[in-house]
Amino acid sequence: MTAPVFTAPESAEDATRMRGALAVAARAFHLTPSGPEVWEWQGRTLGRRVGTSRLRVVSALSEKAGGRLGGGTALADASVPWMVPRPGLRDLMDWTHGSYAYRAELTKFITTPTVVAGSPVLDRDPNLPDIWWRDLRGAARALAAVPTGREAVGQSWIDRNFRSFLGVDPPRIYEHSARPSSRRT
Repeated sequence: MTAPVFTAPESAEDATRMRGALAVAARAFHLTPSGPEVWEWQGRTLGRRVGTSRLRVVSALSEKAGGRLGGGTALADASVPWMVPRPGLRDLMDWTHGSYAYRAELTKFITTPTVVAGSPVLDRDPNLPDIWWRDLRGAARALAAVPTGREAVGQSWIDRNFRSFLGVDPPRIYEHSARPSSRRT
């Protein structure tokens, strides 16, 4: 069985290390965390609300620093068009301590309510206005046009996790173009 993806680390030492890293970043940005802890990717990412912002700290072993360590937020901030709604990046900080590298990201805290589906599939009408759907289609078109060499997940991750987390056979990843579809969504 695969370890859960969005939980605190199994090791109390790792949890303490991550909480300490978040505290280092909060002090550096002169902020006081106030919201609940939000653990992400197998306990290697920890975030909390800080006023009107969100502070998120990502960690990796030092030898993996400089690769994909938390680079997605900064890359999106630099390359995704403004019309795609997302938390704006306010500040970044990178450091190493011992055998770990850290990246702290300070982003705007989004208070807009989420669409609650209850499952990965939106199987009932969420009663959103037509303008919401129009804006979503526009943002999706703008995002599809952004070139990227990043791979969110590889086939091996899909194969390993779809059955255990979703209870379905894994799909095959395939190449696709960023051309807008002629189908209406």
